[in-house]
Amino acid sequence: QYFLWRVARESICTNDWRFLHNLVQDNSCPICHEAPENALHCLRDCMHAKCIWQHVARGGLDNGFFSDCLVDWLSKNMIGTDSWWT
Repeated sequence: QYFLWRVARESICTNDWRFLHNLVQDNSCPICHEAPENALHCLRDCMHAKCIWQHVARGGLDNGFFSDCLVDWLSKNMIGTDSWWT
């Protein structure tokens, strides 16, 4: 629960968070280098995270799974209300 609380408040130590606190000069994802590394990018939007979700769900994810904002995505998928799992 604590981790989800931190994710929902964008307070996990991502490169985006470090950049906002002047700890790094580049906020990009160190894995894909294609977008700022924020909580949602780490958990869902990075191409590597997407591959993992698609593998775990074995094609059973609704298209909306990859389009919700962070708080809605957490609510629907991690907390269990109105899950995108089909």
